[in-house]
Amino acid sequence: MGAVHPISWYHEYDGGRVFYTGLGHVEEAFEDADFLKHLYGGIWYAALGKPL
Repeated sequence: MGAVHPISWYHEYDGGRVFYTGLGHVEEAFEDADFLKHLYGGIWYAALGKPL
């Protein structure tokens, strides 16, 4: 698999859009503004297909 492993990604698939993040396993993450921006941006992309 190599030395580099993505922690999050997005792409188009089968006529839709996919967003994945491996972050957010601890409750404190949901109090972090940078994480919430990351999460919201991914959801926004998957829902609307355009950047914020």
